[in-house]
Amino acid sequence: MTTSDMHLPSKRQYRRVLQSGVLSEAQLRALQALYNFPEHSATAPQLAAVLGYKGFGGANIVMGGAGKRFSKELGVTPPWANDEYDNWSSIVANPVRIDIGWLWIMYPALVCAMEETERIDPSLGVELFSDESVGHTKHTEGSRLRVEVNIYERSREARNKCVAHYGARCLVCDFDFEAAYGDIGKGFIHVHHLVPLSEITKSYIVDPIRDLWPVCPNCHAMIHRRIPAFSISELRKLIGHPSHRNIEGIR
Repeated sequence: MTTSDMHLPSKRQYRRVLQSGVLSEAQLRALQALYNFPEHSATAPQLAAVLGYKGFGGANIVMGGAGKRFSKELGVTPPWANDEYDNWSSIVANPVRIDIGWLWIMYPALVCAMEETERIDPSLGVELFSDESVGHTKHTEGSRLRVEVNIYERSREARNKCVAHYGARCLVCDFDFEAAYGDIGKGFIHVHHLVPLSEITKSYIVDPIRDLWPVCPNCHAMIHRRIPAFSISELRKLIGHPSHRNIEGIR
């Protein structure tokens, strides 16, 4: 089914529901998170990672709930509904089959309606660097698991909590981008996921203090030069760096 074949709400209709206050906080957060992904597109596991749900089921439920609310308020049947499933989420996003599951692509009319009603929250979504992507398809060096871990690491909310706790200085070499580059380096740092890939499951929720630690891009690359990855402590020993930052639980 193509977008042109669907009977979708107009921008004006989406805007009316957004302004009515009928969406729950969780439903609005899910829409805001989807909006913030590149090209307003994400899979259920990626949304779940950003929103902190236990597995992709939580994302499915909240997106379905948002779609159901739009459907009931506007009297519109979900375009992907069939005899077996209501497919409520297809009211707000077009589901596209990809190699790692289903990709939700927010409809342009809803994108515009969210912008016009100022229902945008920049703290939700993912933060990517210039050479990265959200990985909606598999790459030769990774799998679906690798993609989900990348999204956990790039969650803006989790990253912000991590940096707020530890500071924007590398825990390996102590490099501080702001000290070296001035204002353009303020707050810039990578975050490294401490939990091994083999331990990540669908029920995993990232802890931004316990699981994400700030490291510079160079040290981040060196950490992953080995499988299993080097620990922070091992890398500090390799470069002969004194452990003058007493970080509880460093490993």
